[in-house]
This record gives sequence, structure tokens and C-alpha cells, in this order.
Amino acid sequence: MALPNSIPSVGGGDRPSGRWWVRLSLVVGLLAGLTAVISMAVVRPAQFSVATDVYARAGRAMLDGEAVYAVSPTGTPGFTFKYPPVVAVLAIGYGLIGPTAAYVTQVGVNLLALGTLAWLVLARLPTRSRIDRRLAALAILAAGPVTSTFVMGQISPVVALCVGGGFLVALTDRAWRGGVGFGLGALIKVYPGGTWAWLFARRSWRALAVAIGVLAVGWLGNLVVGIELTHSYVTTVLFEESSTAVFAGGPPLRPAHVTVMRPLSALGVSGPWLWIGAAGLLGPPVLACYRRLDEPAGAETAFLATVIGLLAVVPLEWFYFTLAVAPLVLVAYRIENHPAVRVLAIGTILLWLAIPPEPLLMMTSDLPAGLGGAATWLATDVLRRIQPPLIGACLVLGACVWVQHDLARGRAVCRRTADEETSFTPD
Repeated sequence: MALPNSIPSVGGGDRPSGRWWVRLSLVVGLLAGLTAVISMAVVRPAQFSVATDVYARAGRAMLDGEAVYAVSPTGTPGFTFKYPPVVAVLAIGYGLIGPTAAYVTQVGVNLLALGTLAWLVLARLPTRSRIDRRLAALAILAAGPVTSTFVMGQISPVVALCVGGGFLVALTDRAWRGGVGFGLGALIKVYPGGTWAWLFARRSWRALAVAIGVLAVGWLGNLVVGIELTHSYVTTVLFEESSTAVFAGGPPLRPAHVTVMRPLSALGVSGPWLWIGAAGLLGPPVLACYRRLDEPAGAETAFLATVIGLLAVVPLEWFYFTLAVAPLVLVAYRIENHPAVRVLAIGTILLWLAIPPEPLLMMTSDLPAGLGGAATWLATDVLRRIQPPLIGACLVLGACVWVQHDLARGRAVCRRTADEETSFTPD
């Protein structure tokens, strides 16, 4: 499948520093990815392969007729399966081969998924130098939150391929095929369904219909696997993951949710109002990015804004930002000659810098009194209320709004080439 060629940059004129801002943000992302691995090895070694252990345990439970959504791996109580019954059927293979082989297999699957995603992104950046193409690919494979998914054996890279790949394919003349990825992403984890707003805004009706069809078939498959199992998934997993109970009484030290619900709960907002408040704060800037979808930069920044806004609303942990890495890389190079690239780069750097407050608080006892007090204040009074990635998400949204504003005002923000195709193909 050939993807259309893309323009070399966005912006009114050449800004030599723009490329360096992009490179800086991606290099920091790679350093953050390495730091995440070291941090987990030193502070939280039990996190290694924990997700794949859960998948293997769930697969074993399917074979033995146990309660899939209630069992946990030995040594990690409280870690339970969070995916629909059709995915639990796939996990049977992991249950048969055991946790160790399952972890190795999952790492291979994740590498394949992210490698494919990197290839799709690079196909949109055909004019970049060898250094930048390698840096872009490495960032998609190992920046910031991505390495955490490898350490844990998480399947978020597969979700990232479904949604990110669906987005990139939807930019081609076979837009409906992208609907398959969007549908699979929403089946595996419900929250990616929020990215369908981008399909709706582009009037990609065939892609949207395919996504709905894939999701419907998937849920029919859930019922075929087991009605009681599907009921357990809905009542145990979906209700729990959409609950705001963790914010009752204010933001918690754990888990490290990166969401605007944190500062809102610190202000006394609770219950359903957290969802309403979060959507009310982040919805307008996302919608502001749907003004111009007839330009490559417009379509791409609109999708990035949708993903970032979604991740900043839903109470998810940092590693779920794996979903945002590919569109971040694409848009960063796309707007490298636009002044908004600096805002985007700073926001991206902050996205890489998640600092869970609880582990930091645990380390204060080993620090001198002055440093220990400062670390305690940072953990309990600052990071407990707001995480750097949330600030970064707001800056990235701001950069996307800035580019959309220039497009909407008819400014010559795109330097087109003769062979470029539009990103907008409504059907």
C-alpha cells in the first residue's frame, strides 16, 4: 500500500531552529524511555512482565473454567485482566506456553506493531534526512512511555498500531480500510473509540461505518464466547475503569493518572462532575482543531489534538500515551518551520516526564532532611495535583490550535510540492 507523499514543512518561512527543536524533543523522549526502564528496574522491579503474566493467567483461567476477571498471577495480587472476552480467548495461547514464553512473544508482537507504525509514519515523511528518519523511527519504538509497555509486556503498542495505523491509512484514497483499525482499537480498549470523532469531522462515513461494523462483530464475538463472561467484563472492568472513585477526597498518590481530573479533584470536584469538567475544559481546544481538514497539516493536527485531548481526559496511566507518540512525531516534523513547533516541542518534552508521586515519596527517607522535605513537598503538594505530561498535553493542544488558526485565516502555511495529494477525502 502506497501512502501519498507529503509536504516538507509547514510555516510561512524557513526556521532553521525548528528541526533542532523537533530533534531535541525526540532525543529527550529516548532518554526518558531509557530512564523509565532503569527506574522500573531499581524502584519497581515487580513491574517486569507483570502485564503478560496477567494475560497468561487469564488464558489459563479460560482453560480451567475459572473467573477470568477475578484471578491474578502469583505474587501480584490485585492485577487482573482488563480486556474483552474475545481477547481472553486469544490469551489462551499465552496460558498454554506459560508466562516467560508469553512475555518474549509479547515483546516480539510489540516490536512488530511499532515497527509497522514507524514505517507508516515514515511513508508520510519521504523528504527527511537519514538522521531524522532514524530518529523518528526510534522515537516511535522507544520514547518515553513506550519502553514501559515493553518492560511490562503490555499490549498498548498493538492498540497504538490499530488507531495510529487506522489514522494513517484513512489519509489515503482507501480511507474505509482505516476503519478496521479504529474499530479494533475500540474493541480492545474502549477509550480509543473517542478518536472516531476525527472520522466524523472528516466525514469519512465509510471508515466510520467499517469501524462500527468491526466493533459490532467484536461484541457479538464476546457474547458467543460467553454471555456471563461478557456481563462480568462490563460490570467488573468497564464500570471500574470509568469510575472516578479513586479521586474521592482529592487526588491520590497512586495510581499516577495523567488526567485533568487530578487538578479538578484537588479543587473539590467529584463524581460525574469530573467527567463533565474534564470534557468541558479540553473539548473546546480539540474542536478548534477541526476547522481545516482539507490540508495535510490540518488533518494531522486535528488527529493529534483528538488523541491528546482524549488521553488528558480519561483517567489513564502514563504508558497509555504510547498511543500519541506516532502522531506527535508526524506533526512535529510537519510543522517544523512553523513557530508553533517550539510550543509543541516543549509540550512533548513535558509529556515524557511523568513522575509518579508515591515512588518519589518512598525515596525521601533516604535523602538528607532538606532534600527529603523538598521531595515530600514536590510529591504531595505538586505532583499529586498535576503531572508534567498534563501540562505538556495542554501545550501540544495549544500548538495544534495555533496551526489550525493560521490555516483557517488562509495563511500560506504549507509549502506544497507538485506531487502532493490532499489529506481530505470525504466519502
